[in-house]
Amino acid sequence: MLLIFSKYQSFVLGDYGRNIGIQHVLEYENKLILVFFFLLSFLTYTIFFLKKEKYFLMIFMILNGAIINFFLSRDYFNIYVSLELISMSLFLLVAFDREVKKVWASLKYMIFSSIALNFYLIAIAILYSNTGTLNLIENLSFEKPLFFHTFLITSLLIKSGVFFLSGWVLDVQTHSVPGISAILTGVVEKMGLWLIFLLYPTMNDGIKNYLTIFALITLFLSYLYLIFQKKIKKVFAVSTMSQVSYGLLIIIFSRDLFVYFFIYHMITKGIIFILIDKIFTEKNIIYIKNMKEKIIRYDTYLMIFILLFNLTGVYPSILYLLKKNIGYTLFLNSIIFLVGIFFGKIISNLNITEKAKKMNNIIIPLSSLLIIINLYLQSENIYESIIGFIFFIFGFVIYKIFKEESFEKDFSIFDFDKNLYYIYTFVLISMIFELKGMI
Repeated sequence: MLLIFSKYQSFVLGDYGRNIGIQHVLEYENKLILVFFFLLSFLTYTIFFLKKEKYFLMIFMILNGAIINFFLSRDYFNIYVSLELISMSLFLLVAFDREVKKVWASLKYMIFSSIALNFYLIAIAILYSNTGTLNLIENLSFEKPLFFHTFLITSLLIKSGVFFLSGWVLDVQTHSVPGISAILTGVVEKMGLWLIFLLYPTMNDGIKNYLTIFALITLFLSYLYLIFQKKIKKVFAVSTMSQVSYGLLIIIFSRDLFVYFFIYHMITKGIIFILIDKIFTEKNIIYIKNMKEKIIRYDTYLMIFILLFNLTGVYPSILYLLKKNIGYTLFLNSIIFLVGIFFGKIISNLNITEKAKKMNNIIIPLSSLLIIINLYLQSENIYESIIGFIFFIFGFVIYKIFKEESFEKDFSIFDFDKNLYYIYTFVLISMIFELKGMI
C-alpha cells in the first residue's frame, strides 16, 4: 500500500551527490512492475509458504527486499549487490528441502550466477575506469567504452534465462521447492531484461544488430526444443526461455511496450507455475503424459487454457498485441506453428470430468467462432491475424495426428561444458559486433 500511494521521486542515500552516493528512483515503470510483483509474491506466500519454517520465510523476505532494491536502484554497484543477494537467497530456497536433485540444481544456479556476476563486475570496472562514476543515469550521457556492453549483456542474459546461455534454468525450475518457480519465472528471469531496457538507447548499432539476430535464433530454437520435452515444469521452463527472446525483440522494436510485456509475462507464467506446483508437483506428477492421472476442476482447466493461449501470440492474446511491431511475419508464424504443438501437448493431457468435457465441446468451439468473427471485424491486419490463427490450428492438428510419442525425444544441449562453450562463443561474437559498431 505504501508503494502504491508513493509519489514518483528520486533520492540518494546518505548526504552525498548521486555521483558518489546510491541513487534510487521510483517512476511509473518500476512502480507498476513492483505493484504486480507484490501481488504475485503475496499469492505465492499464501498458497505455499504459510506453514514453512521461519528460516525459509526469513530468506524469502530477504529475496523480496533484494528484488525491490534492484528495480529502484540506479547505481551499478548497488544493482550488483542486489543480484548477489537474490542469487544467494534463491540458492538456499531452491534446495531448502535438501533433496539431492534440488541441491544439485541449486549449485548449478550458483555456478552460473558466479560466471554472470564476474562478467558484470568486469563490465562496470571498464565503465568506471572511463567515466569515474557508477551512477546509471549519469553514465547514460557518456560514450560507452569498448566491450562494456559485451560483458554486461552477457551477464544479464545468463541471469535472464535466455536459451543457450542459461543452462541452470531447466534444473532449477524442474526441481525447485513448490512456489519458488513462480517467482523465478515471473520476476527473476526477466530482471536482466530490465537493465537492457534501461540501457538499450546507449548501445551502438553493432550490439543492437547482434541482439536482434540472437533473439530471433534463440526464439525459434527454444520453441523447437520445447515441443520435445517430457516433464511438465521443464516444458514451461523452456517456454520461459522463449519468452525472454520475445522480451528482447520487444525492447528492440517496441521499447515503450516492454514494461507491459514484463507484467503480462509475470502474471501469466507466474500463475501457471502456481497451478502446476499446486495441482501436479505436490502430487508427485512429473511427466506430461501422467497429467491425466489427476482430474481437475473445469474452472481450473479454463484458467490454464486461457493463460496458455495468452502465451501463444495468436489473436486475441496479449502477446499478439505486444509483438505486432516486431515484423518478420513469416518467421513469427513458424513460431506460432510450434506453439500450436506445445498448446496441444499440454491441453490434450489435462483431464476433466465427462460433464465438463460436454461443456467444453460447446464453449471452446463457440469461443473460436467468436474469435474468427472478431477477426473479420478488424479494421487492420486481418489477413495477418487469420494466417497466424491458421498456423496455430495447424500445429495443434499436427500434434493430434502424430500423438505424444512423436514429440518425446531424449536429447540434452545444456550439459555444463556445452553451456560454457555457448557463453564464451557468445562473448567473442558480441565483441566482434560491438567493435564493428564503433568503427
